[in-house]
Amino acid sequence: MDSLHIQLLYNANRLSAVEAALLNRTLSQCRRTTVELQQAATVLTLREKQQGIRHDLMGLQEKVKRIDLSVYRVHNTMKAQETAINTLKSDVAGLKPTTSQLLHLQQEVDNLLHHVPKDCHGYYQRGFMKSDVYVIHPNLVTQSVRAFCVMEMWEPEVSNDPPSALNIARGDVTQRQGRSSNKDDDERSNRDDNDDEDDEDGNNKERGAGVGRGSRRDYAAEVFAYDQSYVGGWTVIQRRDAGRVNFTRSFAEYERGFGDPAGEHWLGNEVIHLLTLQDDCELRVLMRDVFSGVWEARYSKFKVASKADNYRLHVGGYHGNASDGLSYSDKMAFSAVDADNDASSSHCALYNGGAWWYSHCHVSNLNGPFDVGMVWFNRAWQDWLQMKTTVMMIRPRHHSLDAFSVPEPAET
Repeated sequence: MDSLHIQLLYNANRLSAVEAALLNRTLSQCRRTTVELQQAATVLTLREKQQGIRHDLMGLQEKVKRIDLSVYRVHNTMKAQETAINTLKSDVAGLKPTTSQLLHLQQEVDNLLHHVPKDCHGYYQRGFMKSDVYVIHPNLVTQSVRAFCVMEMWEPEVSNDPPSALNIARGDVTQRQGRSSNKDDDERSNRDDNDDEDDEDGNNKERGAGVGRGSRRDYAAEVFAYDQSYVGGWTVIQRRDAGRVNFTRSFAEYERGFGDPAGEHWLGNEVIHLLTLQDDCELRVLMRDVFSGVWEARYSKFKVASKADNYRLHVGGYHGNASDGLSYSDKMAFSAVDADNDASSSHCALYNGGAWWYSHCHVSNLNGPFDVGMVWFNRAWQDWLQMKTTVMMIRPRHHSLDAFSVPEPAET
């Protein structure tokens, strides 16, 4: 029994030894497999890195190609610029004689601009007697300006015919020389007699809404026959005759001026300011109403301030037959549809559709809408005059208006 037990223990020990040897062998195989797997993984990682490096290398090679191309282009550009520089050097060397000629030409242009009259009165003093568009160069302006100049002595002529563009440009007047024949004078006299006929109630037939023409015709003939100070040199700053030019414009447009000096236009607030800056100027306003009545307002003092003061008006010394419709705007800033500079709680320019030296709001509005808003208030009649043509013109004041008494129109 003991021997059997011993034999079993012996077999068990041997079995344990065999199992241990087997486990050791299996562990060795596992170790070898692990090492092989680690090596395979390392190789795989290296291959991936190799592929990444190859991809990066290809990108670098592409960049190198682009850089080479850019360098080539820069090289060609530098060569072209070098060639251009050499050409310019040759041209500059050839322009040295021309430079002196250009300087001389610039001096001649400066001298010419220096001798261009600053206003129409300057042309008149030099003997220019034809009313037309001239180039003027007011002091302090950067470039010359085209302006219509009134040079001749004219008298108003009332006519039922539509005025021509030239007559409108001249305030719808004709020269005194070369007047019409006796037949024409007789016809005009007959028209005057017919115009002055009274109806059964004793009212003048031509008055319309309180407007009579006979007194204005007598007034105009008397003024233009004896006032030698009407001889030219006037610079037109505003003219309207047909309503083709829109006068409802912005403050900036009125500052620059608009329209054609040969027709309807506004000369420009900046130019008007510079024309009145250094000289004491007078203003003459010629108007014709819708009943062909001729009206005049003349001011011995007219000045427009700078843009910093919104082109404020300074006016006074009224003479004429239209009644004083502008002194109400004295010391008022200029207003437009986009610039409310009036003294009223309302926006006069926007409400009346024009631009003017509004106060509360106006008694004259020659830049208002052509059909209904181009008006002047006649204080003698206490009524508005609707105008169909207007001309505003200025010149330096070299004639005293105090020495000339303008007759007032006869009462109708």
